[in-house]
Amino acid sequence: MKRYEEYQLQWMIDHGYSLADFVKALIPCANEIAFIEPHASLSHCITEGFYDFKNGNGFHGVLWECEAEWKGNEGNEVTGE
Repeated sequence: MKRYEEYQLQWMIDHGYSLADFVKALIPCANEIAFIEPHASLSHCITEGFYDFKNGNGFHGVLWECEAEWKGNEGNEVTGE
């Protein structure tokens, strides 16, 4: 697991979100992809749905920093850069 992925999980914990909360938030995004692309695989719908989740509303308008911002802020402390 990459350090950024660890950060994302820790962000969810710190903000009171569980993995179940994440899945509940991801499902509508994946469903939207499935509606737009009815013959797409489940894997594709989840991958694209995750992209939309990250670049859209996240958890009701709040979400972890993007990887570039994280690397410029907290990531430097974690990676020692």
